[in-house]
Amino acid sequence: EQAKLSTFCFGVHIDVVAFETFLSFEKSFKLDPHPIARLAALTKRNRDKAGKFLKLSNDQLKTLQTFDTLTSNQMQDPNYYCYYYGSELTLWAALLQVQDLKTATHWFNACKSYTPKTFPLKGSDFQELGLKGKDIGAHMTTVTDWWISENFKPSREECLLMAKKSLKIHTFAR
Repeated sequence: EQAKLSTFCFGVHIDVVAFETFLSFEKSFKLDPHPIARLAALTKRNRDKAGKFLKLSNDQLKTLQTFDTLTSNQMQDPNYYCYYYGSELTLWAALLQVQDLKTATHWFNACKSYTPKTFPLKGSDFQELGLKGKDIGAHMTTVTDWWISENFKPSREECLLMAKKSLKIHTFAR
């Protein structure tokens, strides 16, 4: 039956079953429709091709590409995605990926309760550790990801300690 519900339109595979699942989540959570997320739900593959065929704006194409990026991996930690992509985009991407209402509800609740956080360190903190250029960004990302995985709880001092540990590990590995 699923094969009957898949078709091709403007050279793009259209997945009606995935679209219906997505719409059921949208309805369950009483969400206002997101046209680009709906397009992404319809087109699991070749989303860029669909976007160009429909002459989407650059911003709309960027959103479609972000959905591709987020849904190309198994999304695990809502905090991670909300921090880097914002809670709204994360919620829509999660609803594109999940298959059941229980998991969708988990992501919905996590995204709706998320409040933006500010990472306690700055690039200058990493410069003071002797880092330069791209090394600052690499180490900052490592420490930021750790901070997120700890549910944003580590203090500035704990983040600095982790930055120093990260620096020792990377220096030793070279």
